[in-house]
Order: sequence, then structure tokens, then C-alpha cells
Amino acid sequence: MFQWLLKVFAVLSLSACGLLGEPDEANLARLEIDAYGTQAVQIQSEAQLARTQAVQTVQVADVQSTQMAMFNQVLVTTARANQEPTLARIAMSEGGAMSLEMLDTSDGQMRIMQTGVASFIRPSDGCFETHQQYYTLPNANVVYMTGLAVNLPAGTTFAVDWLYEGQVVYQSSWTAPNNEVRRCIAVPMRADNVAFRQGNWIARLYVNGSSFTSSDFQMN
Repeated sequence: MFQWLLKVFAVLSLSACGLLGEPDEANLARLEIDAYGTQAVQIQSEAQLARTQAVQTVQVADVQSTQMAMFNQVLVTTARANQEPTLARIAMSEGGAMSLEMLDTSDGQMRIMQTGVASFIRPSDGCFETHQQYYTLPNANVVYMTGLAVNLPAGTTFAVDWLYEGQVVYQSSWTAPNNEVRRCIAVPMRADNVAFRQGNWIARLYVNGSSFTSSDFQMN
């Protein structure tokens, strides 16, 4: 009887050691699965936070871009407001002289725009097709100081000083014969009138005797 009790005690002791000791493989697998689940939830939360931050960054960038565009528009408006009311300077992109349909002539104010030097003008209307800053000798035969006049009064004079290496070497001019809503201007400097030489040139435009603008170009 005593020996049987000893055997029962031993079995219970071994069972207790199994319960209180290290977990078996099944328990380890469950613990690992639980850990993976917790990590997956954490990764998902971090990813959601990153997406939210990215959206907020894009929204801030959009706001800044809009604010910058508005700021630039304010600068343009301010610059235009400070211009002389009788002779406006307008910077335009290339692409040839603007057509009458693209111009607002309703205020009757004379405006000179799209100024620059060119080597070719259209025989049909005397307008430039593109401005040019580099000329190759001896192919260059003529250089025009060009522009587009809106609401041009008769008698308006356009004079050009042509400078080579900072010195005036030639002068040319043109006077508007008629009132015109739109008129292309092309005041030439020809190789027949002045020696074209390699170096730095400037075409300086005067309108009615007042300095208006200048364009640099090179001959090589």
C-alpha cells in the first residue's frame, strides 16, 4: 500500500513539473503566432500613420503652391500698376508677333511689346517670326530691332543706336506714317551700312526720343 502511494506521488510530481516547467512545442507555436499578430497590427498602424502624414504633406504643398501663385499675381499686378500710363512695356514669350485677335486695344493706350532683335521679317506684314541672339559671319546681312505696337499714333518715332563693344557704330530710325491699331516695328542695321564684326553688340531702342529698351546679341 505504501509503495503504491509512492508511485502515485511520483506520477503527480512529474505531471506538476510538466505544468509548471517550460512550455511544450504547441504552447511555443501559439506564443509565436500571438507575437506575429501583435507585430502585424503595429506595422499596419505605422503604415496608416505614414499615409496620413504623406497626405498632409501633399495638402500643405498644394496650399503653398497656391499661395505662391497668388503672390506672383500680386507682384505682376503691382508692377503693371507702377508702369507709365502712356507707354507700357510688356514682356511676351516667343512665337512670333501676336495677332490682333489676341490683343486688347479697348483702352486706346499705346503699348510696345515683344521687342528683340531678329534676322528675318515677313514681307507680308513686316513682323518677326522669332528673336535671335547669335549671328554667324559672313552669313549675317541684316539685323532688325523689332517690336509690336498697339494703338500706334501717327508720327511716333522709333530710333535705334547700334553699339559694338560698348560704342555706337550706327543709328537708324523709323516714323509711323499712320494711326494703326496694330503695327509691327522693324528698324534695320544692314551690312551695307556698317561693318559686321565678331563680338558683342547691343541694339538700344528709343521711342519718341526716350530710352525704351535694349537687346544684346553676338556675332561670331
